Amino acid sequence: MATRNNTFSKELKQNLTLKISKKLKKYAKQLKKIEKNIETHIEEDNASSLENNFKRQDVLTEKIKKKTLKLKKKLAEKAERSVVNTGSHRLNTSKPNTIDYKETQDKLLCGKHAFNHILQENKLEWFPKMPNYYNTRTKKFLDEKEADPMDPAIQINMFYECDKYKTHFKETIRQGWFAEEIARIRKSLESERPTNPYDQKGWNNTQRIYKNKTDNNIRKKLEPLFTNNEHDPEFFCSNKNGNFPADMFDSIIRRLGFTYDKVSMVLNNSQDLSWIEPFQRNIDKPNLLGVLINIPGHYVAIPKYVNNSKKNHYIFADSAGDTIFTSMHIDELIPYLIDLKPRAMFFIYADEGSYKSVAVQRMLRGP
Repeated sequence: MATRNNTFSKELKQNLTLKISKKLKKYAKQLKKIEKNIETHIEEDNASSLENNFKRQDVLTEKIKKKTLKLKKKLAEKAERSVVNTGSHRLNTSKPNTIDYKETQDKLLCGKHAFNHILQENKLEWFPKMPNYYNTRTKKFLDEKEADPMDPAIQINMFYECDKYKTHFKETIRQGWFAEEIARIRKSLESERPTNPYDQKGWNNTQRIYKNKTDNNIRKKLEPLFTNNEHDPEFFCSNKNGNFPADMFDSIIRRLGFTYDKVSMVLNNSQDLSWIEPFQRNIDKPNLLGVLINIPGHYVAIPKYVNNSKKNHYIFADSAGDTIFTSMHIDELIPYLIDLKPRAMFFIYADEGSYKSVAVQRMLRGP
């Protein structure tokens, strides 16, 4: 008889940690009872009863998801009400040192999730086919001239940013793209041959195609790559599912008054460990807000200003992970990151003139 795995149990446990809904707990008890029934019917080989319980399980699971979304919306509205005016902008007063903000994976919006984990609030949002900014106070969408991104009530619409990125790529980012690709190729040409067979193929191709070539010659060889991909939404930015190129975060970081150091890894070499030295050098700087990390097919983050009482431990934030936040000692964090094969890292810094996100407020207030 066909069976299926219950993949919702971990998500259910995360939802129940909200501890703000008796109905959720009631649903959980009902779901547990159904799961026991399913086990019984499997043993009895009762196909009819098993199918009925599967249907009940699906209905109840959907109820839990909808109820959880409703509760999260209420929490967001409650947080929005718990602000006071402080001059031109507002300061969040909802005990920013006691509540951590987390986002679970949605579409391919891992870049948005990772950035928001660093800021510890929902600054970046995804509103399909809507203007650049959303005012959570007035519930209105605004264009660039009407909104101040430094206002805590303003959310940045990444769907619009995605469109803008694609539209202006050739005019504003084209030269930077070629410069960065040439620099990465030069770095790869100067590197030693990798020991990993997977990396060796890419390294060999780089040597074969670009060795002894001038920058102009390398650029000419890169032109077809740019031309072939300039109409590919995955190469630039996808409005369909939110797949963001790393370069897209440059203007957002600067727009919010932050500064950053970017470390890019060697092209076609997953064993490039050049990021370790700047990581160890910067990770404990008091003005480091966090590290945005681009790994193959995903973004993760190390937010600095979250609840983490253990000495020499850091929070690894992964929107697609089972727990989202994982506390790691520095000695286990670095090997873990090595296994993830980072492609780029943004070390994001804040000061008193930066956007006053929840994380920045924690930083300025101190321990």
